[in-house]
Amino acid sequence: MRIDRKIHEALASTGMKTTAHCLLLLAFTACGTETPTAPVRQPDPTPLAAPRAAPTAPPQARATPIDRSKDPKFALKTDGNAYVGLVLDSCPAGAVAFKPEQGYKLVGSRLEMQLPGGGCPTWAGYSVVLGPGAPIPFYVCFEPRHDMCDMFGSNLWVFELGAALNANHATAVEYQVPTGVH
Repeated sequence: MRIDRKIHEALASTGMKTTAHCLLLLAFTACGTETPTAPVRQPDPTPLAAPRAAPTAPPQARATPIDRSKDPKFALKTDGNAYVGLVLDSCPAGAVAFKPEQGYKLVGSRLEMQLPGGGCPTWAGYSVVLGPGAPIPFYVCFEPRHDMCDMFGSNLWVFELGAALNANHATAVEYQVPTGVH
């Protein structure tokens, strides 16, 4: 039996006259149903099991912030109205290389810089690392936790370079961050 004949017979038997009813009936008939039936709700498909996560290492303890306030090597010293910074071979653990934005100057054997600070440092949080040569290349290391006050101000920091100037027969310094230092 042809589909249009089925439709005609179904329309005649149910008295359906609207286009919407015809389309619905056509959909059921085209799908092989002899008489229209109410749609049956199928059960939701079973969710797939989540893939197993790869085994992870046990959580490690968070690194504790470095507090050098009780370390005598980093004891905070002043010279007049300036804080005295350290001259080191490399940046201390937890410190980052820092570019002095307000410049620097060599006064005698002292390197002077205005560096950001809130005015309440608890240890010498700025240090310089020197390289060989003339002029002596240097960069600044900064430990953010050394001064927990607002960092909107600046403080004068001085670094004694007399021994390095003599050893390198230098009379000047030059800011330069070596390759590989962050």
